Amino acid sequence: MDFLPADLVTWVMDHLGFHHGFRVVPTADVNTTFALALTVWVLMIGAAVQSKGVGGFIHELFCSPFGSNPFLWPLNLLFNIVEYISKPLSHSLRLFGNMYAGEIIFLLLWMLGTATVAWAALAIALAWLWATCSDGKLRNAKKAIDYARKACELTAWKSGAILDTLAAAYAESGQFDEAVNWEKKALAMPDLANQVGDSARARLKLYQQRKPYREN
Repeated sequence: MDFLPADLVTWVMDHLGFHHGFRVVPTADVNTTFALALTVWVLMIGAAVQSKGVGGFIHELFCSPFGSNPFLWPLNLLFNIVEYISKPLSHSLRLFGNMYAGEIIFLLLWMLGTATVAWAALAIALAWLWATCSDGKLRNAKKAIDYARKACELTAWKSGAILDTLAAAYAESGQFDEAVNWEKKALAMPDLANQVGDSARARLKLYQQRKPYREN
């Protein structure tokens, strides 16, 4: 279930009328883990009574673990009460902690992926501006190359649009051979060729003529 998009299940539940912060993994809710722990606790006591009998169970409460001396009965009873109370609490909170931590880790990974995409989009927008702006005061070839390369790294060098921006940045810096090389690689990517292939090929011709591209 955790492989689903982090907000998909919540969106579906909201549209079904459930607005209480539904969690995909039920055991990430402490109420569920406490109910499971209580069930195990009842089964444990039932099994003890069944195997030892009521008398044997009561005898164990008063005579274990420190012995059957009557002076030790209060201490034994206190020790066993603490044990019986702590077991369901310990089981429920440990399971809840493990599962809830898993939920948080998945959410952090999702947020990290979202942040990576957002940073790549910002980097490519700035790189395109610095490489192609018609106002020379705003152009900055070095920053354009740096940001375009960072965006390429974030997308594993598989985005034609980002490679196209890198080519424009190299053309702005006067490195036209690099610009031609990266523009050809960008055109080999389906996302660029299908969407803006004509304009990308026009930019390639400019770079081959050793001219940078300028946005109107």
